[in-house]
Amino acid sequence: MAGAARLVTLAAGTGPAVPVVACASSYGAGPPTGLPVFPHTIRPGLGKDLAKMLGYYTNNQRTLSPVLGPRGWNCQVQVGADGTTGLNINPPGTSPTPTSTGHPEVQAASDSVCQGCVYSTVCALVPAAGQQLGFAMLPCAPRPKGEVVTWLSGSPKSTKVPVRDVVAFQIPGHDPTNGVVLYDYRPGPGGAASQETCTLPAGQRSLCTAVLNDFVRQRWLMN
Repeated sequence: MAGAARLVTLAAGTGPAVPVVACASSYGAGPPTGLPVFPHTIRPGLGKDLAKMLGYYTNNQRTLSPVLGPRGWNCQVQVGADGTTGLNINPPGTSPTPTSTGHPEVQAASDSVCQGCVYSTVCALVPAAGQQLGFAMLPCAPRPKGEVVTWLSGSPKSTKVPVRDVVAFQIPGHDPTNGVVLYDYRPGPGGAASQETCTLPAGQRSLCTAVLNDFVRQRWLMN
């Protein structure tokens, strides 16, 4: 592979290597070409116990920044014609769902250049997003009942630009959903947003923590 394509690595630590799985993929504007590819293993800087339970998942061409998820699960990638991207990781024998439903799964999504999509992702968390993105008059769907929101960086009240917000949330349930939203805004380029959710039994929260931390560390598809 190294002789046919450029390899790219994540800025990760040492420790055990985890596999990088190529997922079944669909493309609204055809598959990407000419991009560097990710190798078959990556060291995410995790301890041995966590590393043996997790793996990376990417698209079928290995050009999409990979997402951590439980090892041995099924995965699917969808890339729209406008660049919007979704990566779903599900237990064997199950199928992806449109949104988190409280069943075990990991979902990562990037809104790419779709400003209306960015607004829908962040409007209930970032009050200034409507004015920033030009959608101040549009309705905004409420966050799920019982959700707990924590700002990791930025502020829900800040109107200073550029914006670089990282927001964590948890939706309670038998299998709680933990998630994170990344939101950037600059005048001119506009807004960018990516979101990841991890739904696992409460006793496996350490896996979700590792998955979400890696997503934030990568700033997945935000650059």
